[in-house]
Amino acid sequence: MLCLWVEEVHETGAEAEVRYIDEYIDLRDERRSPRLGITWRLPDVGDIRHVRIHPSPEEQPVTLANIHKQPVLVEATTELLDKIPKPGAICNQINFRLDLVFRMKMAPSIYLSIGLAILYAATADAQLSQSFYAKSCPGGVQAVANVVSAAVRSDRRNAAGLLRLHFHDCFVNGCDGSVLLSSTPGNKAEKDAPPNLSLQGFGIIDQAKAAIERTCPGVFSCSDILALAARDAIATIGGPSWSVPLGRRDGTISRASAASSNLPGDGFSFRQLLQNFNSKGLSQSDLIVLSGAHTIGLTHCSKVTPRIYNFPRSASGADPYLNTTYVREKRGVCPNSASSANKFVALDSSKGGQTFDINYFTNVLDHKAIFKSDDALISTSSGLKQVLDLVRSPSSKFFSQFGLAMQKMGRIQVLTGSQGEIRKVCSKKN
Repeated sequence: MLCLWVEEVHETGAEAEVRYIDEYIDLRDERRSPRLGITWRLPDVGDIRHVRIHPSPEEQPVTLANIHKQPVLVEATTELLDKIPKPGAICNQINFRLDLVFRMKMAPSIYLSIGLAILYAATADAQLSQSFYAKSCPGGVQAVANVVSAAVRSDRRNAAGLLRLHFHDCFVNGCDGSVLLSSTPGNKAEKDAPPNLSLQGFGIIDQAKAAIERTCPGVFSCSDILALAARDAIATIGGPSWSVPLGRRDGTISRASAASSNLPGDGFSFRQLLQNFNSKGLSQSDLIVLSGAHTIGLTHCSKVTPRIYNFPRSASGADPYLNTTYVREKRGVCPNSASSANKFVALDSSKGGQTFDINYFTNVLDHKAIFKSDDALISTSSGLKQVLDLVRSPSSKFFSQFGLAMQKMGRIQVLTGSQGEIRKVCSKKN
């Protein structure tokens, strides 16, 4: 996969935006060259006369040699991808310069040089397929669904736990099941990092893996089980469902330090959240839609009390940003005492935190959200616009967008082919 975005435009008053690049290109295939799609704004611009792409002098790329052997065709179009993944772990960066020479309508040709960062990554996600286990383990997908649906019907809180488990896996080293690995002497694993100490659902994943191993030993990966379990859990409580392409393999490295440095914090600003999501190849739209997962689930009172009792420079003790009725409600659930620190409180209290719906975004608009990172979603005009649009639209729009964002998240830095392994037990390497 190639990822591309504009870094700078060397022309006063000019604007250009890269909107498209062929997503799946085998970089070993010298017969193919990617096509770039670009939109631009320049006064009195006519047709493009000449295009050439070449690497910056300090770069000596080998993998991308086929791109700059000849001029690259450029298409001007607006009906292309909305977002281009930003730099992050899923790509490796090589800087290029794209020279465009335009034929002006009322003047000589103009030279426009656009600084580009072209990223290249293995086409691992192209190897994922919904039919991956059709022959090797035809009953595996249903086995996961059976275990998960039974667990969620028994306790609806398991839905949020399984969804969060998949999220925390994908945001640290990609969707490789590394969050499931237990610590060993000399290595503190991801699950024991502070942000992961409250994770739930490990036992359910183990049950699903055991059920599959009885009929398909050594075939079905733990990372695929995680991806399926998140989908099946949300569908079981009446939320959206989405397609889950399979074929991920399990990672062999799990470090607590990686979890602490990669997972977004509940006190993050909008800029911090966006940088974090962009680093995983996710967009602002994905950030806001996936935050809607806070419509279900619980947190500890220790996360709430600082905002309702001990907020700095507040005469009432509460964060003045919060709705006063909401503060009274939360004080009724979480007394200001050490004994209540581990008591659970619903993220979305309107329906007990167990119904997947649009109400989370209404709470954010009404200043009734627990985390500062929730408040941050409407701290910018673009974020506010998207939240308002979701609230004013049928819930089906949120459901659809959530499913698409989950599909994108489920492709973050996946291992395929001969990479990684297929664990026999999800909590330990083979």
